[in-house]
Amino acid sequence: MNKKFLVILLCFISSHIFSQDIIGTWYRTELYSKAELTISSEMDFSIDATNNANFGNIEGNLIKIKDGYYYTHIADFDQGCVILFIEHKDNIEVIVYGDQIGAGSSVYYDGKYEEQPLTKEEEMNRRLDYIVESKYDKNKLKELLGSDLEYFIECFGTRFIEKNGNTIIIDGWMRGVAPWQNGIIKIQNDNIYILITDCRDSVLKYYTNDIFNKTIPDEFKRWEYYQENIVVIDK
Repeated sequence: MNKKFLVILLCFISSHIFSQDIIGTWYRTELYSKAELTISSEMDFSIDATNNANFGNIEGNLIKIKDGYYYTHIADFDQGCVILFIEHKDNIEVIVYGDQIGAGSSVYYDGKYEEQPLTKEEEMNRRLDYIVESKYDKNKLKELLGSDLEYFIECFGTRFIEKNGNTIIIDGWMRGVAPWQNGIIKIQNDNIYILITDCRDSVLKYYTNDIFNKTIPDEFKRWEYYQENIVVIDK
């Protein structure tokens, strides 16, 4: 942590009353890195953050620097941080200087927090946009996956895309729970092939719209998480 930054902050602490506008719950709506910030009337705060399946939590009390600017200093054994809270018209911006205390792998608290969370439909559409981009029709994908859509989305918190001619391979996994929750997609012309590891039933689930070829693609059999001794359920 930058000690000089902390000293500068202490020099500008204001005794003015806190803004009532920051009290309440605020939401960071980043795809697979959501977070929730709660600020009480006593200026106590807590942040619960996630990244894929990993999570983190930090709590403290805000000190006012000047109008619209607050900070907290937190020390935990050999870690420490200063967190700056900036009040904007439509959001609260959080900036962490130092360690992300209490955070799991790749979890962070920084970002802009808004008053309203995404609706479930908005969140699912944004995640589908991230997974397949414009490479396949989202509505057709929803129809193909049916009741497994929500689980499918959670298999691609991290994904890599490889293109070879007219074939696209999307390899994904959920950080923190792979290899038990991940998937692979093949898109070729107007056809799509999907294989996901379903930890709920310890099986692989296979989906395709290709009515002429139901065979699992060779690319899937070379996938590092494919195992011939695991039951494959054709959906």
